[in-house]
Amino acid sequence: MMELVIYKVFLNPQYTSPLYLVLYSSLIASLLLVLITNTVKTGKGKNLPPGRLGLPIIGETFSFLKAYKYHKGTEWISERVAKYGPVFKTSLMSCPTVVVTGAAGNRFLLENDCNSVINKQVMSLAKIVGENNLLELAGEEHKRIRGALMQFLKPEALQKFVGRMDSLVRQHLVDCWEGKETVTVIPLAKEITFQVSCDWLFGLNGKEEMKKVLRDFIELLHGVWSLPLNLPGTSFRGGLKANSRIRRRLTSYCEVRRRELQQGIASPGQDLMSCMLSMRDENNKGLTEGEILDNLLVSMLAGDETTSILLVNMVRMLALHPNIRENIYKGIISNPY
Repeated sequence: MMELVIYKVFLNPQYTSPLYLVLYSSLIASLLLVLITNTVKTGKGKNLPPGRLGLPIIGETFSFLKAYKYHKGTEWISERVAKYGPVFKTSLMSCPTVVVTGAAGNRFLLENDCNSVINKQVMSLAKIVGENNLLELAGEEHKRIRGALMQFLKPEALQKFVGRMDSLVRQHLVDCWEGKETVTVIPLAKEITFQVSCDWLFGLNGKEEMKKVLRDFIELLHGVWSLPLNLPGTSFRGGLKANSRIRRRLTSYCEVRRRELQQGIASPGQDLMSCMLSMRDENNKGLTEGEILDNLLVSMLAGDETTSILLVNMVRMLALHPNIRENIYKGIISNPY
């Protein structure tokens, strides 16, 4: 509303003299200063841990992202632990944040009753992935969505996917690794991780379609780890656009899968999408499309970095220790299954 009024004032010839322009510019600057000051709380008078919030809105985001980019996130945290202690405050992605480290801090977070601490992610994640994702919910809503996901993620439910995963990995190794003198492991690890995720999340196994989703997903990731500034050229704007494209694809997949379930062609346990489409609570209420899409996206996020980094580190260790690699190879040859 404020933007609309200012826009109309500047279009009115009555108010276009230099004096009025200076006055209105000063007014706008003052309003922006108040908004920025109120956006990032200083924490004065509150029982907050030591630390610094950095610049308004930006906080310490740039230094954190730089450390993350060069795999120095641990050093970034260690520097602040050394200066402020195991619990300190900062501001990341426009969110005032308290960082808790150490065994005692982790125990406090993991054993809380959801009254002392509730789930809350950085603003960019909620805006891009959606506010109905499991990482943003608390209380009964969190239990309901978690129950839907855990029904599919039980070990006995996942056992039937082992064969499919094995087949995908073997084919990936033949296509991308076999016969190559050198390979770049990180992008290949991300590719196979994403391919397996697409298969068990929503049954997508077409290579060309998967590559399109992967391109959008990488852009979405960049948006999640950025300042939530919806301006042309920013990573956040790119993440929002990528999210829209992925959601359109997922919506079409949901429509096809819903028809297949109704016709008996698909089964509720064949992938996570089918499971969530089939879920009903005690009142025969299913999950909304928004809840399904948000949690498919957050499941894609959860399995991306963690699994691919583990694979990269495993390959690195095998490359550094050829004796271990040889023993593993002999074990596979002698007992292929």
